[in-house]
Amino acid sequence: MRTIEREVEDLRQKEAELAAARTRVEEIERMLPEVERELAEVEAEIGRLRGRIEEARGREREIARVIEDVRRLREIEAEVRMKEAQVGALGRRLAELEASFDGERLKEAERRQDELQARLRRLEAEVSSGRERVRQLRRKVEEAEERKRQIERWEREVGLRREVAAALRALQQVLMRVQVDLRQEFLHEVNEIMNNLWADLYPYGDYTGVRLNATEDDYVLQLRERGGNWINVEGFASGGERTVACLALRVALAILLAPKLRWIVFDEPTHNLDERSVQELARVMRERLPAIVRQVLLITHDPNLEAAVSGSLYRFTRDKGTDGPTVCEQVSVEPYAA
Repeated sequence: MRTIEREVEDLRQKEAELAAARTRVEEIERMLPEVERELAEVEAEIGRLRGRIEEARGREREIARVIEDVRRLREIEAEVRMKEAQVGALGRRLAELEASFDGERLKEAERRQDELQARLRRLEAEVSSGRERVRQLRRKVEEAEERKRQIERWEREVGLRREVAAALRALQQVLMRVQVDLRQEFLHEVNEIMNNLWADLYPYGDYTGVRLNATEDDYVLQLRERGGNWINVEGFASGGERTVACLALRVALAILLAPKLRWIVFDEPTHNLDERSVQELARVMRERLPAIVRQVLLITHDPNLEAAVSGSLYRFTRDKGTDGPTVCEQVSVEPYAA
């Protein structure tokens, strides 16, 4: 029971406190417009104070600039006073110089200055010439170096060419030896063929053989005498003997140089031959040459060589008095009787 009474008492107290609080709230609510008005005034005042503060700060910065200008102005004034002192000293020095001025010394100084300027110009010209000389020397050095490199290239090329020349000399020696061997073999075969033909081409016994002999710078056609001595055809043999020897040489060369020789052409082969030699030549052409070649073509004005024909014979005639045409006729020939 007492507990309830206490709780009721507590409730009454709380109600009294609540009523007092409501009264206080009502008073505050009544006071709130006034407080808000005062607050607005305070904020306005704060704004004005802030403006004044900014203005004061601006003035402070302006005052700082003025103070800095004053400081600089004082430094300039001090510098001006120092310069004025220097000017005064220079004025006094100038007065002393004017008092001690010597015209002759000035002229001497000007002359000396002119000499120095002239010398300076000469030195500048010499320097310019020296620089040009240096450039020329550099170009010459570069040219010399290029020349040196060119000489080195030439030396290498000369070395290579010397090696090639040595190889070529060795090859030349080999070729010369081969040439000598081939020439000897060639002459041996030519002479063998000529001597096989000689007995048939030459009907006399004055010369028993023929050969082509090689000298240092030429070839010589020679005949062998009965005693075995060899004489040169040129200058010793008769015209007919030279003709027979040359014919034997031509036939031998043709046979040797053309192993598959099929025909030979003779154009007036009886020059400087006597009648007997012509008959022997006709016999050889008729009896021996067909065994060597398939066809022999003979062109001649000598009717004695008709006996050399073993096949067809054609005779060409022309009446030169009437300037007539050339007439060709085929002639039948009886077999030659030895």
